[in-house]
Amino acid sequence: MDKVQFDYSRLRGKIVERYKTLKNFADETHQSVSSVNLRINGIREFKSTDIFNWANYLGIPDSEISDYFFAKNVAK
Repeated sequence: MDKVQFDYSRLRGKIVERYKTLKNFADETHQSVSSVNLRINGIREFKSTDIFNWANYLGIPDSEISDYFFAKNVAK
C-alpha cells in the first residue's frame, strides 16, 4: 500500500501570512528551520502534538485542522 501524501501548501501559506518566513515561524515555535521544512515537504510526519501546537501558533481553529494538515495531494 502506498503512503498517503498530503498537500501542505495551504499550511505553508498560513505560516507566511502570519510569520512572513519559515525561519520566523521556526524561531517562534523553538524548532529548527530544517525540522519545519521536513514536515512541510512531507519527508517527516507530523505527530499529533505538532499538529495541535502548530495550529495554536497559527490561529487555526480545531474545526479547520484537517484543511491544513490532512489535505490529500491530488495527482496531476
